[in-house]
Amino acid sequence: MGRKSMGLPAGVEIRGNSLRVRFTLNGQRRSEPTPYQPTPKGLTAAGGLRARVKELIRLGAMTDDLYAELFPQSSYTLDRKTPSLF
Repeated sequence: MGRKSMGLPAGVEIRGNSLRVRFTLNGQRRSEPTPYQPTPKGLTAAGGLRARVKELIRLGAMTDDLYAELFPQSSYTLDRKTPSLF
């Protein structure tokens, strides 16, 4: 059914020359870019970031500000932080 992991940490995917982490937040599936490159060290770091995110979600400690700090390039963060004039 699922794809083979090819040795990648759970929830980490290679996207071009960077890595993304996947997780669920408030019932919504998220896929966020990381600053890490697809090297062994980068894969370990991205896996650690995902584990931290999942733990923060589990503890109920994930705030919009913390999300913005962890994923500054996120379109979700920009949508939530940008005031609307309409």
